[in-house]
Amino acid sequence: GWINYTSCLAADQILFNSEFHQSALISALPSFLGQFPTHEFTSQVAAIRDKAGVLHIGVELDSLINATRSSNDVPVILWNHRWEFDKNPETFFDALFQLKSEGLLFKVIIVGRQYKRSPQIFETARQVLSEEIIHYGYVKSAARYRQLLLQSDIIPVTSHQDFFGISAIEGIAAGCFPILPNRLAFPEHLGSYTECYYNDDTEYIGMLRAAIKNYPTDCAQYRREVGKYDWQVMSTKYDAFLSLVN
Repeated sequence: GWINYTSCLAADQILFNSEFHQSALISALPSFLGQFPTHEFTSQVAAIRDKAGVLHIGVELDSLINATRSSNDVPVILWNHRWEFDKNPETFFDALFQLKSEGLLFKVIIVGRQYKRSPQIFETARQVLSEEIIHYGYVKSAARYRQLLLQSDIIPVTSHQDFFGISAIEGIAAGCFPILPNRLAFPEHLGSYTECYYNDDTEYIGMLRAAIKNYPTDCAQYRREVGKYDWQVMSTKYDAFLSLVN
């Protein structure tokens, strides 16, 4: 926290991945700095706010948005995030276990890097969903990764922490129906499409159940919307910002 604070003081301009990212840091500064015996530090928060702004991440999306998708007999559900606790895999997989027990038919692609201390739920899912899993584990090839995204139909996101959510954006660009938490940076991505957002776990599993039952869903509008983050769009914004700085 102290390094973040002093870095902000030293910078001429501060850029964040999202509005949520900016708000999270600036709103946390007063209480963080308030623990120190002098008020000199907290007096700088306004100066930091004045030189802060948002410049969203550029992502290579064009090859996904314009690609032809696979056609599946049953919907394919995608996990393409880090295998860590902050991505909340328990909620993701517990819902799949429940829906399988209800007799719903679906397949699952579980892609991502596995760490030594990855949550146990992944191994549990490998066993419980053995008949549903199409792919399980990390892929080194970008082409193979894109192929898996284009083979998927639904991307339910359960993260507790995300300052942007590149993997979710990639899944949406590939044509997956997004089921997103109404928190973190996600409302910035598809905020006008309220049908994509849930507020709690009950709404989450309900939306996932409906998405499976109502498959297939036309997601062309969501693909177009996240196109705003493609590098062909974002590069002009980066160039404009950097030209002003220079």
